[in-house]
Amino acid sequence: MAADAVRRGPPKLGPPAPSDMVAAMALRDALRVPPASQPVQHWHVSPVIDTAAYAFSWLWVLVPLTLLGDERLDYVVVYLIILALTDVHRHFNFPLVLLDRQVRRTHPARFVLFPTVMLALFFASPWLIVNHVYFCAADIGAMVAYTVVMLQVCRRDGSSIALPWTRYALAIGVPAAVAGLAWPSARGVDLDPGWWWLAAAMCSASAIELDTRRRQTSPTPSKRRWFAPGLILAIMCGVLIADPYIDSATRHAGIPTRTLFNTVAIFAGSWNIWHIYMQKYGILRMYAAKSGRVEKLPGWLDRVLVFCWLPLYFAWLGPTYRELVFKYFRRGNHILPDVVAFFDRIQFVAVPVAVAIIVIGLVLWLRREYQATGWRNRPRLVMALGTTLMASAFVLVDPVKAYLAYAFSHAVEYMVFVWAYQRKRYQHRLDHNPPLGRVLARPALAYLTFVLGLAAVFLYFKYFGRYIMPSATQPRAFGLRTASIVLYWSIYQSMVHFYWDGFMWKMRMSSLRAHL
Repeated sequence: MAADAVRRGPPKLGPPAPSDMVAAMALRDALRVPPASQPVQHWHVSPVIDTAAYAFSWLWVLVPLTLLGDERLDYVVVYLIILALTDVHRHFNFPLVLLDRQVRRTHPARFVLFPTVMLALFFASPWLIVNHVYFCAADIGAMVAYTVVMLQVCRRDGSSIALPWTRYALAIGVPAAVAGLAWPSARGVDLDPGWWWLAAAMCSASAIELDTRRRQTSPTPSKRRWFAPGLILAIMCGVLIADPYIDSATRHAGIPTRTLFNTVAIFAGSWNIWHIYMQKYGILRMYAAKSGRVEKLPGWLDRVLVFCWLPLYFAWLGPTYRELVFKYFRRGNHILPDVVAFFDRIQFVAVPVAVAIIVIGLVLWLRREYQATGWRNRPRLVMALGTTLMASAFVLVDPVKAYLAYAFSHAVEYMVFVWAYQRKRYQHRLDHNPPLGRVLARPALAYLTFVLGLAAVFLYFKYFGRYIMPSATQPRAFGLRTASIVLYWSIYQSMVHFYWDGFMWKMRMSSLRAHL
C-alpha cells in the first residue's frame, strides 16, 4: 500500500474556489447567528446583528422616509409600522416578569405593587374624566403623598431593609381603613376629606420607617431615614399654602381630572425622552462591561456622548421649524410662541455654544476611548458612530422624520436586546421550569405571535379610525372610543415599562452580565 501511494504521488488539489463563492461563504458566516451557548467576544450577538439592530437600525426607516413626501399620507405605511413597533416593544419585558417567578421574586414590590397601582389608575382615569370629577388641593396632596409611600416601599425592595409583605399591609392598610371610616365625618367639621388621606399617608410612611429601624441590624443607619415622612410633611405645608389660590382660581370647583391626566401624560412623555436616550447609554455600558475595562470607561462620558446634542436642538430646531412646533404641540400654543421667540433672539450665540458642546463632548469621549482601548473596541466605536449620526439627522433632515427613525431604532434595539438575553437565559431548561422557558422552546412562533398579535391589536383599536380607514366608524367600547382607552393604557403601561427598565438592565448586576 505504501508503494502504491508513492507511485500515485501527492494528492491533487482541486481548483481554487471562485472569488464569488468565497464572498458568499464569508457573507453566510457574517450573517450567521451564533448559538446561544457560544460566547461572543466584545459584541452582544454578532457584528452584523449588533450593527444593524443597535448602531444603525434608524437607517432602515430614515432612508425610505427621506425619499417619500413630506405629508404624513405620503409615508403612512412606514409611519404605522413605526407606531405599531413602538407600542409593541413596551410590552417585551412583561412575559419575562409575569412568566418567570424567579425573576418576579427578585423585586416583588416593584414587579407587583407598582404595576397594580398603574393598572388601577388606568381603569379609574376614563371613569373620572367622563364623570367630570374635580379634586381640591388636599386630594391632590394625598395622591402625591401615597405616591411617596409607594416609592418608599419600592426603594427598599430587594434590599436588606425590605419588610415582609404583612408588615407593609399593616402599615398601609390600617391608617387607610381609619381614614376611610373617618371620611364621612369630615363633612360635619367642614374638613376636606383629602386631609384624612394625607394623615393616613403620613402614618404609613412613619410606621414603615419605625419598623425598618426596629428590624435593621446594620450599625450604620441609612442617611435617607425619615425622608419619606419629611417629604409628606412638606406636601402638607404645600397644600396649606396652595389651597386658597386653587380655590380662588377654580371658584371652589377644584382641578378637573383631565388636567391631572394631562399632567401625568406630560410627565410620562418627559420620562420617555429620558428613557430613549438612556437606552443608547445602556448599550454603550454593555459594551464597556464586555470589554473588561469598565473602570477606564467612565459612565459620565457615555452620557455626554448621548446627551450633548440636546442644547443644539433647543437652539436650532425651534426657530428653524417653528411651523412644525406649533403644528405638533398645539396645546402649548399659549406659551410656545414666546419660547420660540426667545431662542430666535439668542440663536446667534446659542448655536455656536451648542456646537462647541458637541465638539468638546466628542473629543473627550474619543480621547478617553483611545486611552482605554487604543480605539480597538469596535462595538463601542460603531455604536458611538451610529448614535452620533442619528443625532445629527435632526439638523440635516425633517426633524419629524428623524424623530420617527429614532423611535423605530429604540424599539428595535429593545426587542433585539430582550431576545438576545432570553435566548441565553432559556437555552437550557431551568430548575424551576418557568412557563416562559416552555413558550420559548419555539422562539420563532413565540416572537412572531407576540409581535404580530399585539401590533394588530394596536393598529385596529388605536389607529384604524385615524389613519387606516378615516371614513369608517371608529371602534368603541364602554361608551368611549377605543383609541382613547388605548391612550390611557399607553400612558400608565409605558411608565411601568420605563420604571422596570430602570433597574432590570443594570450592567453591574452579575445575574444580568451572566447572560450577556
